[in-house]
Amino acid sequence: MICLFGENFNSTDEYLEYYLRLWNPATRTTSQKFGHLGDFYKTFYCHGFYKFKFGFDNSNRTYKVVAYRYNPVRLRSNVKILSFGDNVWRDIESFPVVPLHSDSIYGDHFSEECVYLSGTLNWLAIHNNIGYICKDITVGQFYMLPPGFDEVPSVEPTFGVLGGCLCFSCFYNNTNFDFVIWQMKKFGVEESWTQFLKISCQNPSDKGFIEDDGMHYCRVVLLLLAEDGDTLMLKSKGDKDAVLYYWKDNRKEQIKFTASRFITNNITREEVCGFWAMDYTESLVSIS
Repeated sequence: MICLFGENFNSTDEYLEYYLRLWNPATRTTSQKFGHLGDFYKTFYCHGFYKFKFGFDNSNRTYKVVAYRYNPVRLRSNVKILSFGDNVWRDIESFPVVPLHSDSIYGDHFSEECVYLSGTLNWLAIHNNIGYICKDITVGQFYMLPPGFDEVPSVEPTFGVLGGCLCFSCFYNNTNFDFVIWQMKKFGVEESWTQFLKISCQNPSDKGFIEDDGMHYCRVVLLLLAEDGDTLMLKSKGDKDAVLYYWKDNRKEQIKFTASRFITNNITREEVCGFWAMDYTESLVSIS
């Protein structure tokens, strides 16, 4: 299932409320609107946009949605949670460490991904920093880092799930342009971090890893590890295509995504947006 959020406006284009819908692409079914969260536009300029994350709580076998936003006035995050079935938003304890980019006024458009794994939601956080400016951050401000991470990357690290393990990845600014991926073999155990893969991008125009100007690294989304463990699928934040990386023979292959087609002012446009790319498993779970 995929959980979508929408927004309602009034006649002067002020935000009135958020709402949620469930969608199962496999069965092509959607739910009615639910989870309405109102009283938003009156406090937006003080409290920012809410962001939403969806997951399954294994402890009580309930789907839940977490809504959070950063309050720059009180210097803390507001966190709400909705459990499916009662349709009630409840305030819970603030994040002990604020996720990166929680202060973004653009909602989720430029925020760090949240990773769902083993009934938990996980964010990238840096102590005493909610933005990512490498010159203002020390290695010691990161939490639960893998061994060998001893340099603050010039491009913000990313993380995801590969082979059922939480993964952390970043570029190192060295002569080989190394892109390194670590896996947390035992979830929640800092000592279980293991270097999974190192990709050397010696060609400055290496498609899928370095931007077209040959000077800046792409922020890379980790999508999928094949069952044989030999093939990795990556998606660049700034690219419309994905990359299949065959790590045993250090070979890469571009694959095309089908663009979404929409019409604006009688002009047909096609667009692929990679900011929220993730893997997807078909399911016949009923949205009811």
